[in-house]
Amino acid sequence: MLWMEFPTFAGASAAKPLSVVLAACLLSATASFGQQAEERTCEVPLVVEAYDPPSRNSAPVKTLGVNDLLVQLGTEWFSVASATIDDGPKRVAVILDGTGRISQDEWRMEVELAATFVEHGRPGDTFALLLAGAGSAPGPFGPAKEIGKKLRQLKSSRQASTNSGGSTYDALLAAGNLLNPPRFGDSIYLFGRGGDSGSTAGLEQVRDLLLKNGVRFCGLSLSASLTSEVLQLSRMAGCVFSFTSLKTLSLPAM
Repeated sequence: MLWMEFPTFAGASAAKPLSVVLAACLLSATASFGQQAEERTCEVPLVVEAYDPPSRNSAPVKTLGVNDLLVQLGTEWFSVASATIDDGPKRVAVILDGTGRISQDEWRMEVELAATFVEHGRPGDTFALLLAGAGSAPGPFGPAKEIGKKLRQLKSSRQASTNSGGSTYDALLAAGNLLNPPRFGDSIYLFGRGGDSGSTAGLEQVRDLLLKNGVRFCGLSLSASLTSEVLQLSRMAGCVFSFTSLKTLSLPAM
């Protein structure tokens, strides 16, 4: 994670943390910038990845400096004052969609994907597990090995769902509260369909908490029924929500 510090000015809206793929950083500002405005600084996290052909994987780019970056505020462009690498441990809240709409095959694939994701955690990274629709208490945070083991156990011991629809917003709010007070790099990763029906929490309540605390929200859906609201929330929180089919993942490797 690359920390950037750049000048901003009185009257500008507070910058939210952004996760950016490719060498770009774009911030929108609603207020005009006067030439005589008071100058100040703010920090924005930036993630830049590049594809590595030999490994066939994307890897973080850690060679960027202040001369490689520009920041847009409204219609104005500004230089970056400083840029430093942050390799500290991170917290990730992992949500599994365990609601009644999820078939057993889909559930097993969700668990497999989540376990593989967690097991790739770095030393020092911690993970918390939440089950949407199961009514169970979230967390606590634990090391990758411990949470990965819990996930593997869920593959054959699925908890009964208390919601036949979707309770995504309740799960997201619980994850956001678990990450409160926030730390730099906090993230939520959802494995599931992303739709919502029957949640006590509303979309605006979840959005306000995640954006206020700078929590990134990413996810992977095995169904094309992903809602535009969840996609928009993920983009606003500086991440992506991707889709792949259960059939494709079930095919044998070539």
